[in-house]
Formats: sequence, structure tokens, C-alpha cells
Amino acid sequence: MGRLYIDMNWRGPEIGVGTWFIVECDRVLDPEEFVDVYNDLWLKEYTTQLIKRQWGENLKKYGNYTLPGGMVINGPQIFLEAHNDIMRLEQQLRDVWEEPPKHEIG
Repeated sequence: MGRLYIDMNWRGPEIGVGTWFIVECDRVLDPEEFVDVYNDLWLKEYTTQLIKRQWGENLKKYGNYTLPGGMVINGPQIFLEAHNDIMRLEQQLRDVWEEPPKHEIG
């Protein structure tokens, strides 16, 4: 929501010119109220690849299997493609969205 509420006495002696506030916070959004949380492109692609990997796992025993219409499916190849895409997406998650580790001294 982009809002921060600070519940304090703003006219107290500890607040003066040059006072700094440092805030670190996390927020949990209710998906029923904020339905845009499901409209994340990374999340959609990751979910698609997880489903594709499961589909490939289910079809692993059928390598180069010809269907009645002449279409050929390759379960191990579907699984491998999905697995590689999942690894790529998880690396992207770490590189783009994850904060670096904090090193505290003292």
C-alpha cells in the first residue's frame, strides 16, 4: 500500500531538527484484498515451469512416444527443459529480488 504509520508523540523532546528515522519493514498483503499480487510476471512464469516439470515427470517413461494424431512427445526432454528454466528463474530471483546479506559488526 506504500504507507507507513508512526505512532509517537511528535512534539516530544526527542524530536528535533535533524532527527533521523531509519525504518526497515516487511509487509504481508492479503491476496483477497490486493489481487494484483497474483499478477506478477516472474511468479506466473515460475508456476508454469513447475507445472511443466511435473508434467515431464509424469511423462518420463514415454521417450519419443508417438500419439494417435502423429504428434511425438518426449517426457524426459520436457522435464529437462522445465528443470533448466526453474534453475534460471531461481537464479534470477536471487540476483534481482533478493537483498544482499547484512554483515553486522559489534
